[in-house]
Amino acid sequence: MSDILIKESNPYLMAVPRFRLACLFLVLVAVQWRYVRSVTATSSAQLSDSAGVTRTDPQQKEQEPERESSPSETLPVDPDSVRVSAGRGMGSGSIVSSDGLVLTNSHVVEGSRTVQVQLYQNRRPFKTVSGVVLRKTDRFREAPDFALVKLRMEGTFPYLKRCSGISELSKIQIVGFPIGTFDPVIKKGVVASLAGSPKSNQLMVRVRVQPGNSGGPMLDSEGRLCGVVTAQLGGGGNPNQGSNIAGVQSIQSINQFLAKDN
Repeated sequence: MSDILIKESNPYLMAVPRFRLACLFLVLVAVQWRYVRSVTATSSAQLSDSAGVTRTDPQQKEQEPERESSPSETLPVDPDSVRVSAGRGMGSGSIVSSDGLVLTNSHVVEGSRTVQVQLYQNRRPFKTVSGVVLRKTDRFREAPDFALVKLRMEGTFPYLKRCSGISELSKIQIVGFPIGTFDPVIKKGVVASLAGSPKSNQLMVRVRVQPGNSGGPMLDSEGRLCGVVTAQLGGGGNPNQGSNIAGVQSIQSINQFLAKDN
């Protein structure tokens, strides 16, 4: 009887069952943790969220190389929305061939052999690529003010179709990047005169333009290229405030300039 009382009153003896229970609990936790790890390791790299949209594991995504466009892939870019940056100069442009030729003004790329070209998709920034100035006119000696830039990017480019001509009072729109804007701005206007400028083959168009619009396309009602914005005409005052009359190089001048590459 005394031995039993001693055993029950001995704290070390009472601690033995508790120690065994604690060890058993730790073993169970370790087994469960190893099971969870094995299931996670064999699961797919793709995870499905509550909306049912499949997304890749971030760790796997970081190891995937950036996909480059192939020469046969048609790029999802807007052919009439191109921002051209050359040194301190900045202007607009448009894609005029499937192999990535951009038409802009000579004075936009003046003094530069290479330029930076911002491409857009659905009027939002898509990608910035470099471009090489293939050739340009001497705007002080020649009437047209054109430059041709080749994009350093593989792929098939959508490009602007050209109109056969345009008449006075035709409704038009210009696309460009006035100073202070980051997305292309579309402005509507009307052809005021087919021969209202001292320079040959330059139209007078009643539409408000500002610095940064230079080199941008003038489109007809069907979205075809009918001219290239070259200058503000009249208006006077501060040129940064813009002018309601624009000088636009005609489609005839464009055809003559681009024909030299054929």
